[in-house]
Amino acid sequence: MKNLGHIVSALFRQFIIAVIAFESVVIGGIALFMAVGMLVGYLPYSDRPGPGWYGPSETIPSLPVVWQWLHLNYWAPPMYAAAVFLLVKTISVVPKLPRMVIRIIGTLLTAFVALFWVLATGWYFSLSLSVQWVSLAFSILYGAWVLPTIIYGKRAPPNKAIEPTQKPRGSSLSR
Repeated sequence: MKNLGHIVSALFRQFIIAVIAFESVVIGGIALFMAVGMLVGYLPYSDRPGPGWYGPSETIPSLPVVWQWLHLNYWAPPMYAAAVFLLVKTISVVPKLPRMVIRIIGTLLTAFVALFWVLATGWYFSLSLSVQWVSLAFSILYGAWVLPTIIYGKRAPPNKAIEPTQKPRGSSLSR
């Protein structure tokens, strides 16, 4: 049996990686969408004149709004990501539970959390519906691919019961 310190250390490392990955994939993806959208002429927020296409701009006066939006969301998303990780990690230790179920649960939880978060903060900036769709897309990417990769590793074990290792024939231990 592994040392308890090693188990806690590995779990904490997975936890930190999961939270940073959530911040990078979901929040970073939304911020990148908003910034690139403004560069090509799409205003992803505003109540006057309203979100929509207004043509490309040579200056980027609205990028500070993206920064304010990210700063406003500094504490809540890591807490949401932590809750999703801990719940999915707890469910993942259930024996003989197919990984596809874990992926579905992770995707649904992450999508709910991301949409809730975007809707909760979106009213302040009058975010458009496109930002909500983008948050849904990035949360699906995180919940279905990134989170299970963090939990199971890059090469996940097969969905069958782990069989005990057999002793090699001809060794002194098998006699």
